[in-house]
Formats: sequence, structure tokens, C-alpha cells
Amino acid sequence: MKKLILKTALITLAVFIAAVAGAYLMTALFAPATLAEFYGKAGNYSLTVKYCERQYNKTGDFDDLIKLCSVLDEKRDAERTKKYVAEFTANEKFAEYCENSDEDSGKITTREFYNGKLVIAIFLTDGAAQASEAAANAVREFGYTEYNPFYLLIIDCKDSFSESDGKVVSEAVSGLSAAADETERAFLERDLELLK
Repeated sequence: MKKLILKTALITLAVFIAAVAGAYLMTALFAPATLAEFYGKAGNYSLTVKYCERQYNKTGDFDDLIKLCSVLDEKRDAERTKKYVAEFTANEKFAEYCENSDEDSGKITTREFYNGKLVIAIFLTDGAAQASEAAANAVREFGYTEYNPFYLLIIDCKDSFSESDGKVVSEAVSGLSAAADETERAFLERDLELLK
């Protein structure tokens, strides 16, 4: 009798575990956004990114790319950040997204935030020269704003700059001074001062 009860309990447990595993697998395959949201609320960064990435790769939808880029951490996951934020900022819908997002944001604009995030990821994966080039391109296109990519790179990564990194970034910032207006020059000089 005890064997029968034990056998029934083990079979029931095995079926329950298989059903839960099957439900999880189906959710992971067909609704990765659900798992991304769950893991995001649970505070699990790596699984949140994994399922956000899976959702975006599955749909190719701009909204899924927004979600992915918003959860990526440029320092912990520089390679992915570089890949997806570059794709995000190059998307034709990005300008409209920035306009709509900036209506209720603080001082830093959405464009500044993501350009900075991209430049930091480039610095961490490819070095100061490529990061300075990307930052300079953003500055040429959008101006030397208060929260320009150089400023965000300096305040986030200055402690990890080698002497040559600091020199490369400083030269890139200095090279933009001729085209800067009075307001831009004040930000430019602030950034050069931060590099000392």
C-alpha cells in the first residue's frame, strides 16, 4: 500500500514538474516579452536582457528595440549595448521617439542619453579613438550640448582612462572648439577641465 501511494505521489510530482517546465518553455519560445517583464521585476538583469533580446529578434519591432535598449547596461554588457543602441539611434523612428520622450523628461534629452550610452559602450569595446570619433560625429550633428557624449563618457569612464585615452579624448574635444558657439564653448571647456 505504501509503495502504491509513494509511486502515485512521485508520478504526480513528475507530471507537475513536466507541466511547469513545458509552460515555461512555451512562454520562452512564443512570449519572451512576458519572461523579460517577469525577470525585470525580479531584478535579474541577465535574463531580462536575454528575453528582451529574444523578443526583439523574434519581432523586429521598434517598441521591442526600445525595451531592449532601455534595459541594457553599457558597462556590464558593452558589446550588446553597442550593437543594439547603434541600431536604435540609426532607426528612422528614433527622432520621433526622442521628441515624444523629451516632453516629460528631466534635463538630459533622450538623444543625449542614448548617444552617451553608445559612446561609453564603444569606449569599453573598441577604445578611446573609436569612442571619440562616435562622440564627435554626434556633436557635429546635434551640437555640443550640456550632456553631450563626451561629457557622459568623461563622467562615467574617466577613472578607467589610461593616459593615452585621456589624451585622445582631450584632442577630440579640442578639435571641435572652432565650430562651437559661445554656449557650446562653455560646455567644451568644462569637459576639458574634467579631463585634467
